[in-house]
Amino acid sequence: MSAAPASSSSQPPAGSANQPQQQQLYSNIPYPKSDVFLSDLEFLQSLSQPSYLRHLSITPPFVLQSLSFQLYLLYLYKTYSTPRYRVHVIYPLAFEYLKLLVHPDVVAIANGTMAVPRANDPKARTDYATKFSNSISAEPFRDQVHSEQFAAWKWRVTNVYGKGEDMPKPPPPPPEEPTNEAPTVEDAKPTDVKEEASDATAK
Repeated sequence: MSAAPASSSSQPPAGSANQPQQQQLYSNIPYPKSDVFLSDLEFLQSLSQPSYLRHLSITPPFVLQSLSFQLYLLYLYKTYSTPRYRVHVIYPLAFEYLKLLVHPDVVAIANGTMAVPRANDPKARTDYATKFSNSISAEPFRDQVHSEQFAAWKWRVTNVYGKGEDMPKPPPPPPEEPTNEAPTVEDAKPTDVKEEASDATAK
């Protein structure tokens, strides 16, 4: 499991110099130089794709069932959902999928309310895949998640960001100016060749 990102911070991102609160907020954000930070961030955002979640569910070694991988997913959620790191996440939908991927027993183990299962214990749980993890392996469910993801995005764009259907329509294009160029073959109107040929024969 990857270590936590380095806590040392570099120069804060460029922001408004007239807002001390923003300066105080961004001063604690580490500059993404760490390889661990970048790899964690890349993998976290890949979890926002239902097709990639299906790949993890159906491809050996079936990491979604592993306790160690589940603990890594929990680490990603608890670390990068905080304001200090969340500002770097471009696809925040990954956090919603993480909630569905992490098994409740894994949360209990991380909190210390449940003992870590022993490897030689025959009664210990070996499959920590959640209902969502098992369902995403089916293509129809994957497609349904894709559809709902688009519907959620459309609602958010329209109602939260004030765009989408609420945006003013662009003005119509200006009318084309007449030209003095000679007509081309493409400008000719289609004619009935058979009727013209029969008229010529009659004459």
